Amino acid sequence: MATESKNRKPAFTVKRGNVKVPGYSRKQTKNGTEYTNYLVPDYSAGRRKVWTFADFAAAKTKAAEVAEATASGRTEVLQWEDDLRVEIRKSLDNLQPTGLTLLPACSLFTQAVNILGGTDDLLAACQH
Repeated sequence: MATESKNRKPAFTVKRGNVKVPGYSRKQTKNGTEYTNYLVPDYSAGRRKVWTFADFAAAKTKAAEVAEATASGRTEVLQWEDDLRVEIRKSLDNLQPTGLTLLPACSLFTQAVNILGGTDDLLAACQH
C-alpha cells in the first residue's frame, strides 16, 4: 500500500465566520488500484481527530459542520453519534406541523405514557 501526499495545500477550505476548516486529499494505492481519500481535521473536542471520506461532498459537509459548530461555540454537538443527530433532525421534522418543540413534546409524551401505564394503548386512547 503506497500513500501519496506530496501536496500539503488543502484541497478545499470551508469558512464560517472567523473559522476556517481545511480539507486535504490523499491518494492511496492498494493492490494496483488508486483510491482518493479526503481528510478533514477536527480540533473541536480538544484533541485532533481526522475524519476520512471517500466522497468529496461528504468531506465538505463534515468540514462545514465542524466550522459552524466551532464558530458558534457548540462543539459538543459534533461529539454526538451521527445516528443521534439524524434521529433528532427527523424528530424535529415530525414535530413541525404540531408547532411543538422537542422538549415540550417529550414531556407531553412522558405524561401520557405515565397516565396509561405504557405505550401500548397510547394511540387507542387518543382516538377516544
